Amino acid sequence: MTREQFSRSVNADEKWVENAARLLGRSLVYSQREAQWLGLVRILSHQIGLTLARSAKLATEALRQPPSTREVRLGASESRTAEIVLDLARYHSAHNAAVSAALALAGPRKRGRPPGATRHGRRTLSIVRERAVRETTWDILARAKKYGVDLESLRAGRTDSPAKRLDRLEENAGSVKELRGATISATAIRPLVRR
Repeated sequence: MTREQFSRSVNADEKWVENAARLLGRSLVYSQREAQWLGLVRILSHQIGLTLARSAKLATEALRQPPSTREVRLGASESRTAEIVLDLARYHSAHNAAVSAALALAGPRKRGRPPGATRHGRRTLSIVRERAVRETTWDILARAKKYGVDLESLRAGRTDSPAKRLDRLEENAGSVKELRGATISATAIRPLVRR
């Protein structure tokens, strides 16, 4: 299992996996069993709100149960008024689906230098890939306006006839030609003077 496949199986990004392993003092082996354990740790810490250390202890306790166990009760208080009930069969099923998707979608590791790597032995930063967010037309227009594009003149130009657009284009080309000519004459090449 590659690092990307492992993090997808855990349902976390690669940085979270690395940080969680470091905080728990654990050297990760990218295996399905390890992904199953870390995936349960992530659920208990992110969705239930337990600390990472407590989540790790409870995940270890839950996964020690026989595979046929349907339900596990974890972390019961002394008076038994509060406890976490984990549907272990459902978790195993969801985790197996995540592993299957990770193996199919992440694929084998590609050969060659990873993206962002540099030559001459310089250290590179790891790149966390995120899903691309589809931009709407409104987002693009807002970005263009912030950059300084005059949207009103563009909208006004859409209503012009093709002949009028062509005339405006020829005017602009003539202005650019004049500016280039003025720039060249202003910066005439001077002979090199030696001292």
